[in-house]
Amino acid sequence: MPFIIRYPGKIKKGVSHALVSQIDMISSLASLLKISLPERSAPDSFDEWKSWSGKNTKGRKYIIEATNSASLSVRTAQWKYIEPGSNAYKYDKYTNIELGNDTIDQLYDLKSDPGETKNLAIHRPDIIKEMTTLLKTIKESEATRFKEKIRK
Repeated sequence: MPFIIRYPGKIKKGVSHALVSQIDMISSLASLLKISLPERSAPDSFDEWKSWSGKNTKGRKYIIEATNSASLSVRTAQWKYIEPGSNAYKYDKYTNIELGNDTIDQLYDLKSDPGETKNLAIHRPDIIKEMTTLLKTIKESEATRFKEKIRK
């Protein structure tokens, strides 16, 4: 999704393919403005100012996304894995897009298939294993962090 930043004298014109998320706006803008955020605020927001300003071309290691069926997906610079969902609508005929609600694993190579039209899950069990492990690790760490937060 396009995102435009204009900051004359600070950011050079160009296109970046760094992996960033809109959720990072809070921490990134706080960094730019040299503002300290209150403890435990914006816990999912990371300081990606260097990526936004073109000084880092990689960005985040991953982004977590939610589907319409309450399942999750994890995206890296190259891959997007969507965990199996419910039997909800799988396809939106009005917008001509797949909704991420399939009952099977989905894996897309975003470099060669940015439109997510070819599910490679059956052909790349190695990447499925890597991505499911990553998603499981993230879920477990978030659950632990949430439990610690409510105890305080």
